[in-house]
Amino acid sequence: MSVEVDGIDLVPGPSRHTVDAALVSSTVVSAEARKGQTAGQRLDWGRRVAVYEADLASGYRRLPLGSVPGRPRPRHPVTVDGRTVDVVYDATLDQQVLRLYTGHGWAGVQALQAGLDAAAEEFPSRVLHPWDVVREFAEYAVAGLWARVRAALVEIDLRATEDLVVQLNLSANLVNAAWTALGVEPSNRDEHGQRRHPSPGAWWQPTPAFYRLTKPEPLRRLMESMPDAVALRRRLGEIKLRREHNADALAWGGEEFSAVNSPGDATTALRITELDAEAVQVSAELEELLKRIHAVTPLAAMAVATVQEPVTEWKVQQAVGAHIAVFRSEPERIVGDLPRHGGWVAKALPDWAPDRPAPAEYAARSPEVRVLDVALTQKGGSARCLSMLAEPVLDRLVTTGTVPKDSFTYVVWSHYRRQLMRRLAAEQRTRELAEELLSLLAKAAAVLSFVVLKVPSGSWLTALAGYLNVGLLAFQCFAVLDQLDRIDARLTMAVAAVDRRSASEIAHIGELLSMRTDFREQLTASVVLEIALITAAGAWPPFRELMHVRGFYSDLETLLEP
Repeated sequence: MSVEVDGIDLVPGPSRHTVDAALVSSTVVSAEARKGQTAGQRLDWGRRVAVYEADLASGYRRLPLGSVPGRPRPRHPVTVDGRTVDVVYDATLDQQVLRLYTGHGWAGVQALQAGLDAAAEEFPSRVLHPWDVVREFAEYAVAGLWARVRAALVEIDLRATEDLVVQLNLSANLVNAAWTALGVEPSNRDEHGQRRHPSPGAWWQPTPAFYRLTKPEPLRRLMESMPDAVALRRRLGEIKLRREHNADALAWGGEEFSAVNSPGDATTALRITELDAEAVQVSAELEELLKRIHAVTPLAAMAVATVQEPVTEWKVQQAVGAHIAVFRSEPERIVGDLPRHGGWVAKALPDWAPDRPAPAEYAARSPEVRVLDVALTQKGGSARCLSMLAEPVLDRLVTTGTVPKDSFTYVVWSHYRRQLMRRLAAEQRTRELAEELLSLLAKAAAVLSFVVLKVPSGSWLTALAGYLNVGLLAFQCFAVLDQLDRIDARLTMAVAAVDRRSASEIAHIGELLSMRTDFREQLTASVVLEIALITAAGAWPPFRELMHVRGFYSDLETLLEP
């Protein structure tokens, strides 16, 4: 059954843009249209309607057909998401615009703008109504909706920031409790009791730090589960690696024998199925061991990612202490990045007041998209805009009732949440395309490196190979920096949204901490090594030949990659 309200035929039911059928209920929207507005806002709207009616009457007198009796109100169809409704430009326009936004997001507002443009240009509608007056009235209504959506986004930002601060304080308390429960103490001596200092050949590395767990009972309980957990994690990694190899073999077989059914395909597919089943079993066993470690102290589960076999008591102490020490600074760093007063959304979005002209560009891009444009341009490790990017935090606002489901703020939250998912998915696709492009550039550079061996010096191929290598180097630098940025972003997100009751989530933070540390150390060592090799090649001619051979085999390896 459809409901005719204010000239718009709405069918109550779920929209593809929202998750709750109540969002398009005319009862909810009508109530919210009144509840969400102050008396001053309703008075401003009433004054603007009076001005519109006077301007409309004056505009009709300017038209050739202005004396036609019984003229209908200005109206036109609006089509959005395959549905067509009529918009009537009268005193209820603010509610009609609100309903379009509620059911379809800002796409409904943009469809209204498109319908208005068409009505003002097409015959005979363009000669029947003063569309310049109607357009100003519509822009005022859209600007009013913009102001309400902006206010809701500001509220979501503030509530999410408050939630983040609470969660991060709880995480800080958890770190302090683990530090005390395990009796973590920094030490400057290694497992043999010797003081360690950075070697002269590794001047870029910091002085190594060591840790001891001085409470024997928690350490004993950790040692009961840690060796098996480390072994299961290694086994799970081996299973995943074998599965990748079999999947690659199956893909290569499909390309090699596209017209012939290769007899090895069925065996490989069966092997992949068996590996998947084995991975599920090992994951379940590992999860049980992580729960036991979590019961001793939650943060100890982070160390499973870095303890190397054979597992010794000293290695466990070192890994657990180092992870807790690193994690100890993360909540404070994130809180320090968060805005201090008023949130960041209020500063990022332009405000509007009824006493100012309504900007026509408000209809072009939604407030949600503008917020995402600012948030996604922040450096990955920065937490300044984390309140509007952390999906678990945003979801928690609804599950805890901080954002009630019968409020206009929930409508805005729902549309923003959908836009966030779309943008994150689009960014992931962009990264995948960039990785494919990097692989193609590397292969092209490798092919040209072999070709120029047979080409006279000064050929255009030689110049092309040089330009391609320079471009590849620049692109690789960008990719490395982007990867570092993404690791920082993932770590920040994980620390801010971690469920402290989940052993697997805490173990995941340990993997991210280890990944960031290892990646930076390996990157630093690689850069120093390459600089040293280039310097040696320039100073010692025989070494230049070795560098050439090294480059030859590197190009060969690149070409042989799948």
